Amino acid sequence: MRTERFKFIFLLIGSMFLIFVLSGCVTPPSQNYLKVIATVNVGSYPSGITVDPTTGMVYVSNLEGNSVSVVNGSTNQIISTININGFPSAITVNSVTNTVYVVNSNNNTLNVIDGGTNQIATTISIESGPLGVAVNPTTNMIYTANGGNNTLSVVNGSTNQVISTIPIGERPWFVAVNPTTNMIYVTNSVDNTVSVINGNTDQVVSTVNVGNYPLGVSVNSMTNMIYVANAKDDTISIINGYTNQVTSTVPVGKWPDAIAVDPNTNMIYVSNGIGCSVSVINGNTNQVVSTVNVGLGPTALSVNPTTNVIYVANEASNTISVIDANLSISSR
Repeated sequence: MRTERFKFIFLLIGSMFLIFVLSGCVTPPSQNYLKVIATVNVGSYPSGITVDPTTGMVYVSNLEGNSVSVVNGSTNQIISTININGFPSAITVNSVTNTVYVVNSNNNTLNVIDGGTNQIATTISIESGPLGVAVNPTTNMIYTANGGNNTLSVVNGSTNQVISTIPIGERPWFVAVNPTTNMIYVTNSVDNTVSVINGNTDQVVSTVNVGNYPLGVSVNSMTNMIYVANAKDDTISIINGYTNQVTSTVPVGKWPDAIAVDPNTNMIYVSNGIGCSVSVINGNTNQVVSTVNVGLGPTALSVNPTTNVIYVANEASNTISVIDANLSISSR
């Protein structure tokens, strides 16, 4: 039986899904030069996704399925299913150590998975209601956004110990790291802000006002630009990492909830949860250059910068959509 905390978090994350069911997909006019090349069935209610560019493996956290699906990016076939206990809501991978990290919002834990064996190596207790997770592969530090008590946990990946807990804004959700500058960015969904944390000191150095109900956040480490998905505004805020100022706001599809950047091409990919689509933004012009229709209720996505392939988790379809950006690279 689910705890009251589980019910609260489930309703929180599931609110977008309910809106989607009631309203249907709000799909913009077709602007597709990119297309879905494969659709892979995964577990129930996939809410998080990450790809290891070194191994090409894709990891999907299935929120209701209490599992992680491991997909071979070369074949688009599931090669393993890892059982998880506690509502796995977000996932990330350290490609240097071949280690996968999954946050579980129901029991306030962080699962550490060995990417070589697809086995849980250890489980770490963290703060209340973790919703987002990111890793700095350079420092081997893991960061979890804890929506239950408005904090950011810092975990040392070498010792698997929590070494710091940082107060941030209200209901933090997603986390992104710039490994070049060692700065961490956390969206605070109720405050409509992004907390900027210096990874060297574990101190908040800036709070940036963004749009309404910020969820997804991603960083281009090559340009030091940060991209924030504002779900209720249907926009993306672009933050200059040198000044911590919003420099541009880009309209996208309906209910943008997650975002990923390919630093090699400087293309930004945004999942539109109610739009059932992915908006593609050219980072050089800050213009939407394509809209790709995907599955129902896309809520997370990840880019493999080595292969230029994008993976989208569709939580209402229990699938992931695979987009190969190489097929139309000349159309830009």
